[in-house]
Amino acid sequence: MKLPDDVKTTIALFRAKKGDPPKAPAGADPEPYTELARVWTHALCEQLRFSHGATWGHKSAGPGRPHSADVIACIAPYLDENFIATQINIGFAEAYGRKPTPDEFAYWHDKMTTPDVFSDLKTRVGWNPYWQARLENPGSASADPSLAGDATVVVPGGWPEVKPMIGFDLWTSVGSVEQEFVEDPDSIDLAGQIFEEVAAVDHLDGATDPVDPPVPPSTSCQFTATDLSEVYARLDAINLRIDELLTKAEFNAAVQSLEDKLNAALPQILTALKAAVCKIPFKW
Repeated sequence: MKLPDDVKTTIALFRAKKGDPPKAPAGADPEPYTELARVWTHALCEQLRFSHGATWGHKSAGPGRPHSADVIACIAPYLDENFIATQINIGFAEAYGRKPTPDEFAYWHDKMTTPDVFSDLKTRVGWNPYWQARLENPGSASADPSLAGDATVVVPGGWPEVKPMIGFDLWTSVGSVEQEFVEDPDSIDLAGQIFEEVAAVDHLDGATDPVDPPVPPSTSCQFTATDLSEVYARLDAINLRIDELLTKAEFNAAVQSLEDKLNAALPQILTALKAAVCKIPFKW
């Protein structure tokens, strides 16, 4: 799995503003420089939390262990729109040498985000390596379900069955004289390690916007415009019905007002009628 383009952009902005953690000079103790890298990485995790939501954070190898000096972490990413878009685009680039059309993108997006029963009788939803295998073998209608694993299995009472965590190692030989930034890292499985939540801090002074919640929709692929004619037609029908109800309500209110006025005047009307009757001459 690769980093989404918008996350790469945030990392590039962070590096441009903050610079990179320094390398240890030849022969120097690397530990102080590793600690500087740890502080730098933690600040980047805070920025990712601010810019891309609460699924981003830091990680440690276990209770009481320090935060990683070179790895950023993402928890439960398999339904994240940006991750799904990135994997679809990578799959098409590797299989076809191009980006997917809007229809192709929508087809695979629907496949990955709709719960489905696999041939091993487990129901899964979200991106997993099974879909990567399908994308890389466009002529195949299926793949080995064991590739999917259990991270995205839907179970009664909630899903996923396992809350997965992946990481991206941004530095080689961190803290040493050989330290180098990894431009396009592959994801690494962090099963058994600890996801460390971080504060949402804008270290870029407004260069990016907070997105938690909600996470903005992916811009990795342009979708076709949705046909809303039926929706608009239903809204027009609802509005017409509301107008009819308002007209009836106004009529009913007018009738009620007239009735109230008649009731209020009724005693006077009866008195006047009695007086008029008394003045009528009768012949016996």
